[in-house]
Formats: sequence, structure tokens, C-alpha cells
Amino acid sequence: MRKVLISMILVLLLSSCSHLYTAVPYVISGEMKLNDKGEGDLSSFDFTFKNCGNKEIFSFTVSFFLFDEDDTPVLNGNPKVTCIIREDIPSGDILESSFSLDSFLNYIPETPYKIEYLYVKKIIYSDGTEWEDVLGLKAMKEGL
Repeated sequence: MRKVLISMILVLLLSSCSHLYTAVPYVISGEMKLNDKGEGDLSSFDFTFKNCGNKEIFSFTVSFFLFDEDDTPVLNGNPKVTCIIREDIPSGDILESSFSLDSFLNYIPETPYKIEYLYVKKIIYSDGTEWEDVLGLKAMKEGL
């Protein structure tokens, strides 16, 4: 009885971890930009996103951390930025876009902050299905 119970626990643990070994369905890169022209947004996150999956994307949630040149977290001790991007992206297509960081900052730095641990938390496909990596563990495993 004890061997059966231990076997069942192992099967449950191993099967629940199998989602960590699936490839991430995207590639993303980006950087913080500062606008010195005095028009529009003062700061932005400019990024390139590729849909590597086999389905059209309806929207995705991007997440990353901001640090200054001394590796000190910004944003009042919570350096995490999360934003939902609503774009239709067919399989294999690349999106180049940006969004404002002004609402996340209490002042604009002289030099852009460093973007660390950039990953996609959630993808919603056009067919209504979803892919999630809430903590960025799949992205970390893939080395994104």
C-alpha cells in the first residue's frame, strides 16, 4: 500500500512539472527609451515580439523589472512592470511596438533604466485558448 501511495505521489508530481518543459511560443526583446523632444511620452518600452506558436495571438501580457545603473530597483521598491498588449499576431509574424512607461515612474531618469527578466506571462489566442507562464519559469528555462 505504501509503495502504491508513493508511486501515485511521484506520478502526480512529475506530471504536474511537465508543463515546465514545453517550449515557449514566443521570442521577445526590448529596451527602455527616453524621449528628449518634449512631445508625447517621456519614456517608453520599445520591443520586438515574434509569435513562434502555430496559432494567431489575440493579446499577450508582458512583464519585466526595471533597475537603475547601480542595480537598485526602481518604482518605489517594486521594480516589476506588467502590461497587456492587444494585437492580432498571426503565427510566425513579428510585432515591433512600444508602450509608455510614464505611468510607472515618479520621475524620468537621465539615462534609461535596465530591463531585466523580460518574459510573457500570458498569451490569449484568437481561438480563445490560453498559454501561461505566470512566474516566467518557462522563459527562464529557455534562457530568454
